[in-house]
Amino acid sequence: MITKIKRLFKDILSCLKNNKKSMRKVARPIIQGGMGVGVSGWRLARASAKAGAIGTVSGTAVANLLADSLQKGDPGGHFRRALSKFPFPKIAKEVLDEYFVEGGECVKRKEISMWDFTPPPILISLTICANFAFIWLAKERHKNPIFVNYLEKIQMPHIYSILGAMLANVDGIIMGAGIPKDVPAIIDAILENRELSYPIEVKNHPEKHVCIKFNPSLFFREKLPEMSRPLFFPIVSSHVLAKVLIERCSGIIDGFIVEGSTAGGHNAPPRGKLELDKGGQPIYGKRDEIEYSEFQKIGVPFWLAGSFAHPEGLKKARALGAFGIQVGTLFAFAKESGIESNLKTRAMMAIYRGIAEVFTSPVASPTGFPFKVLCLEGTLSEKELYESRRRICSLGYLREVVWLNEKIVFRCKAEPVSNYVRKGGNEANTKDSVCICTGLCATVDARRGEIPILTAGDDLSPVWNCMSRYLWVYTAKNAVRYILGK
Repeated sequence: MITKIKRLFKDILSCLKNNKKSMRKVARPIIQGGMGVGVSGWRLARASAKAGAIGTVSGTAVANLLADSLQKGDPGGHFRRALSKFPFPKIAKEVLDEYFVEGGECVKRKEISMWDFTPPPILISLTICANFAFIWLAKERHKNPIFVNYLEKIQMPHIYSILGAMLANVDGIIMGAGIPKDVPAIIDAILENRELSYPIEVKNHPEKHVCIKFNPSLFFREKLPEMSRPLFFPIVSSHVLAKVLIERCSGIIDGFIVEGSTAGGHNAPPRGKLELDKGGQPIYGKRDEIEYSEFQKIGVPFWLAGSFAHPEGLKKARALGAFGIQVGTLFAFAKESGIESNLKTRAMMAIYRGIAEVFTSPVASPTGFPFKVLCLEGTLSEKELYESRRRICSLGYLREVVWLNEKIVFRCKAEPVSNYVRKGGNEANTKDSVCICTGLCATVDARRGEIPILTAGDDLSPVWNCMSRYLWVYTAKNAVRYILGK
């Protein structure tokens, strides 16, 4: 017994020592945010990291992005190059055999399955390989830090996504849109080559959760290679949640991203009863103000997000005790971001002319979280286009898992209204709910025939400043230099 305790204590000390080394490696004042589906792709993360920031790959729906690119012939051969380094060649070959089309000339694209508690093996392989490939490409030929960003609301793929990213030696994991208290346990299980288990929230279920399980050694038919431990940074909007995570988390938290209500994408809902302004946007009050002094007391490094993307913002963040800032919108419109080029040009034109507006919708996202929408002609922000689109849930990442009539069903507020109601949903919840999954995929040209949707933070002035400073087109390196005041 004493020997086991000594060994456990030694392992903890070793873990803390390794994490201190990792923290020194990522001691950078700027984190490039993980945005959308493919907006923060491997190209943007790589360019940001080489420019002096922490580069972040968005891990959302990368399986779809990989399948789409392979069926387009894998232009440039980048994903085939990455998959040639995947530690389990047979799995990589299965993915290539299933999805790769030489020259990209296929009549009909293969759809990938939606997630449930018994995912088909090819979906598991594709997801692991996709996360590996995106991180591997972002890290190729340099030693700068690369993180990956996931949404806790998209729970089903977590164990496979994190495994794939860790096989590529990702340096850190950022996760928001929920309370990701079980992520450190997954990291530990992967490092120890154990079975992975993740609790999936099931509404109305007597147990509240149902676990999805996966044994990597059985799947790959051999043990996992040695991997380094990634850092873990949850996204929070209050010190109360930060303290809850520290108390309840299944392992080590290395840092926090403290995100205000002006940040792009999903926002934490206002505390208390939801009230809307005259324009229909959520009203954030004093209870939602971040108490930065309380984060200093917690003693864990933190980065601030939401309207800090300029030299004065970085100085302010440091004065508030933060190590630095996380920046999304400014990088979203950099040359290397994944937004489709024509769409990006039109959005930047609107920003430059000062006519771009960001609307915080309380209902657009099926998650129930407020979601920021950049209003732009030709996107789902247009009411006419939204109403003309056929309601369909074809990717299913944001589906709600519900216990109904003694069985599990999946429903989405953006699916056909009759389907949602048949699964026990309230019809009123479907009003103005947008299919975020397909819209964001269309934004990076990975979903043909669908209407795109753009998200951005409230403060668009840094984009305008960079466009003016660098004669319209600016790079991730330009963005970093601007924030640093160089």
